Amino acid sequence: MSEGWRDRPTEDEYLDMLFYSIDGNFHHNQKMKPMDPDDFPLTQGAGYFVCEPDFAQYQERVRPPKKEESSCNKFGAMGYGRYSGRVSGMVGLTCSRHMFVLPSSLVDLVKGEGFAWGDFAQLSGLQPWLHTLKLLCRGYDINCQYDKKLELRLAEFRKNFSHLRSIKTTTFPPTRSLIPKFHAPAHTLLCSIYRSYNYTPGVGNTDGEASERIWAAFNALAIRAKEMTAGHRHDVINDFLNDLNARRVHGLPKSLSAKHQDARRQLALASEHLQLLEQNIADDRKLTEWRQMEAVWERDVVDPKKHRALQNPYILDKDKGLTEKQLVEMMKKVHAGREEQSLGPLGVIHQGTLLERTREELLDELELDDISDAARETLKARCEAFLS
Repeated sequence: MSEGWRDRPTEDEYLDMLFYSIDGNFHHNQKMKPMDPDDFPLTQGAGYFVCEPDFAQYQERVRPPKKEESSCNKFGAMGYGRYSGRVSGMVGLTCSRHMFVLPSSLVDLVKGEGFAWGDFAQLSGLQPWLHTLKLLCRGYDINCQYDKKLELRLAEFRKNFSHLRSIKTTTFPPTRSLIPKFHAPAHTLLCSIYRSYNYTPGVGNTDGEASERIWAAFNALAIRAKEMTAGHRHDVINDFLNDLNARRVHGLPKSLSAKHQDARRQLALASEHLQLLEQNIADDRKLTEWRQMEAVWERDVVDPKKHRALQNPYILDKDKGLTEKQLVEMMKKVHAGREEQSLGPLGVIHQGTLLERTREELLDELELDDISDAARETLKARCEAFLS
């Protein structure tokens, strides 16, 4: 930490923010077969899993997770899936910026993820920072649902589990709760935009999907680990993740240096692009208004309680533009209308001028190579309408 980090102004506190992701992995399960009840891991309580004895007490008193009610979509992480085995998977924490698995954060699951298991994973894995840092940024595929009763669950935890030796602090500092970029399109507009890494101040190009990249390598171990006894399985997984983290440490100088150089290039390009855009906006009052809207957004978007009343400056109002489907239908009607009426000499000249202008516009758009598939289909329909 930089010297004097506690005295930073509020707008700069993101520089000391801890970025972490929470995610479930259902490849790493354990088969339902006879096990040695006395088998325990040699790394018990000292590796990447939560303190096993403490978590056993927690499991005894917390009801198994049921399907959670959703105001967004029904996600597998909320119990809408099929699970089997003595252990159906695991949930744990990773560093969203540098792809480390956080120590003392993995929890073995029975059936679905369940918010209660995610609570324990966070409370255990974040112990070194909860009483120290001023700001956190959490990425979770279902944050929009997970947050709803988080404070109630934490209050219940303090009431019933204050005796657990591995959990000393249960109070979270202010936390920016976001939806990872790959998972965001599966959410409703309110979730995917207002909890977006793209539109939240202070997160840069973080995507929140570090866990998925870690699981891609980690899952190669799953087919062997599912056959192991409980203690041996934890020891092997701890050894694997320790090696994964050690390799990541040794690779940091090279990877961070490359990312820093790339960030400087991207900043220069983005600054130049923004400057050109603003130069082409003749209405200074409109530009000032947009900047004020963005300032309000950056101030209030970090508080989910203000989302519904917050105007989003990054998406168009529905009455400001037509959808691709509406454009195609409108062009078909215009084309049908042209066939029904005869044109006089002036009409022919006017029509020829419009066709020439349309031809130039279409040629300009055809030269673009970075348009979406939907926009490409619309452009194809416009070209067909022009030729006919």
